[in-house]
Amino acid sequence: MQVAIFRKDSEGVKYAPKASAKVVGIILDTLSAVTRFPRPEVIGHFMPTGKGRSAFARQKSVTRPELHHLADCRRAGVLTPEAKATLAKAWIVPADELGRAPKGKERDWNSTAQSILIFLKDRVGTIAADHDVTVVAADGSDLSVIVID
Repeated sequence: MQVAIFRKDSEGVKYAPKASAKVVGIILDTLSAVTRFPRPEVIGHFMPTGKGRSAFARQKSVTRPELHHLADCRRAGVLTPEAKATLAKAWIVPADELGRAPKGKERDWNSTAQSILIFLKDRVGTIAADHDVTVVAADGSDLSVIVID
């Protein structure tokens, strides 16, 4: 199992074209002060640099029908060429960034995906926006975080 992040086709989101090392440093310091599990690679995927927009902002977007088709194929246990093409647009969250699984229990993958979505929207997105850096839409409408078998 894996957790995949998609950038949904969301009109009107103006991602930060770049950010200075000083501003990114302040954002990272703020994040480390308010988060229990920092997820540096996830943050790195969403932070712009002095050279340009974030990797997330450069990710190919997916449409709602593409995501629905992928979900239908996952439930059916068969990936069509279209579903594989949609999946190829995802960024897979590294295993080290998922947090700890409960001791002696199997990981609740849907809960893990939801935790990452909340982390991105309410922590990374909000803190970055406080410093005039847009990494995700304020309501998270440009994000889709799902579990992939």
